[in-house]
Amino acid sequence: FILSGAIISKAKPTPKFLLGWNVVVGIFFIIGEITYMFISCEDPNLIGYNKLTNSVDVHNVCNSECSCENLKYAPVCLQERALTFYSACHAGCHSTIKKNLTHIYSNCTCIPDDNVLIMDLENNPNIYKYTTYRGELTEGPCDTPCGYHFYYFIMISCLMQLLGSSGKIGNILVNYRAVNRVDKSFAQGLALLLVSLFAFIPGPVLFGGIIDSTCLIWDDNCD
Repeated sequence: FILSGAIISKAKPTPKFLLGWNVVVGIFFIIGEITYMFISCEDPNLIGYNKLTNSVDVHNVCNSECSCENLKYAPVCLQERALTFYSACHAGCHSTIKKNLTHIYSNCTCIPDDNVLIMDLENNPNIYKYTTYRGELTEGPCDTPCGYHFYYFIMISCLMQLLGSSGKIGNILVNYRAVNRVDKSFAQGLALLLVSLFAFIPGPVLFGGIIDSTCLIWDDNCD
């Protein structure tokens, strides 16, 4: 804001230029938002997640007697095979210790056999053998390779915020210059009203609905 205000005070651009710059900023924002669609990390190998149907069923014949229903998402990782389980209960773990503030689980009896492919396990998790794993499972999901995607996301976000802030001062100045002196306060209030009605109020509702529509597992508790 300070930099854009200083540039405007020195260069004294015309209202047409300021409005045109806001249009350019809006176009870059749209391009940036579209770019986010292509920046992602690989999905973790969550046992029970079916990529073909985009659904999750973490219960199988092995953990059906473990009373794992209605448990909160507390993933554990089998690092040797990069397998993530919904919780230690779903992995059939019977023992746990705490090392350096991290829970370590052992004696887990619902680990898929080494010969089971992830894709096969996704299609039908009930027809394969499960074995007792003699090693340890660590608290938290397994790491997924992202490469440089995270850095791309940071750079694009910083660029979008920089461009967005450069147009706000000019937008306010145009609002003040385009109306008579007696109407300046009314024009500013009307502009804020329109922005609230068409952006600030419906925006969170719309994005909240989109996020809710992508949720695969819902918590049944209201704690």
